[in-house]
Amino acid sequence: MQGGFAVFSSVAHAALWYGTASSFVDLHPTGANSSSVTSIYGLEQGGGAQFGSSGHAVLWSGSAASMIDLHPDGASNSGLGGIAPGQQVGAYSVGTSYARAGIWAGSANSLVDLNGSLVASGAQGTDGLHQVGWGEITPSSRLHAILWSGTAASWIDLTPAGSDSAEAYGVTGNYQVGFTYFGITPFASFWSGSSQSWVNLHQFLPAGYRSSYAYSIVQSDNQLIVGGYAVNDAGTVAEAIMWVSPVPEPATIGVLAFGLALIARRSSTCISRLGVKRRC
Repeated sequence: MQGGFAVFSSVAHAALWYGTASSFVDLHPTGANSSSVTSIYGLEQGGGAQFGSSGHAVLWSGSAASMIDLHPDGASNSGLGGIAPGQQVGAYSVGTSYARAGIWAGSANSLVDLNGSLVASGAQGTDGLHQVGWGEITPSSRLHAILWSGTAASWIDLTPAGSDSAEAYGVTGNYQVGFTYFGITPFASFWSGSSQSWVNLHQFLPAGYRSSYAYSIVQSDNQLIVGGYAVNDAGTVAEAIMWVSPVPEPATIGVLAFGLALIARRSSTCISRLGVKRRC
């Protein structure tokens, strides 16, 4: 199953495929200005739909008619970053306020606010028990990679010392991935629950890449598989990357043996954002 969007007469329609062009399913909600799928888990699809000036977090189960509007009462915008069984994560804003990370459980009124003491935040991935994303800890500060465990008070700053900013996008069990900026350059990153556990995944790439990003992580049998992409030195080509490592023993987490595979190529890059206002 694949999700994204297809454009009809300049309007983006949330879309679902089952491996072929002819399997296309149009998920676009009635009355929406635009829509897109941003995440898939099992038989559910998460994403967003624009209604007038307001972005709404939405959840589908394979058809346009199945759409559930997760937009909270009183919110000006909302959007989903990731889904897992029984849980959706993303961000919402009220009025002109900045984004606040949130968890949903399949309905608008199930929203749990994760922002707490953070100035602004957004959740971008979940495994059903843990959530990852970004947060601004003090006004006008850099973005920090954040790990939550279901409550606003549980947040942990994953940002490594000496970096300029970081964001986390994927999580499975005790492991998290994202990217960390040193100066203006992002490097794909791996964590195991703390800033001290940070591992620079860029170091496992061959020469010829100036930047890299990690967006997803899964554990399959005794392997960790990380998905992302890297940009070449000229800045003209981005190649999809898969890092693979045996699941490490706790005492050896800092010496991960990630191999990699270059699995695709594209000529431009794009990093999607939740449809809510954020501090940058």
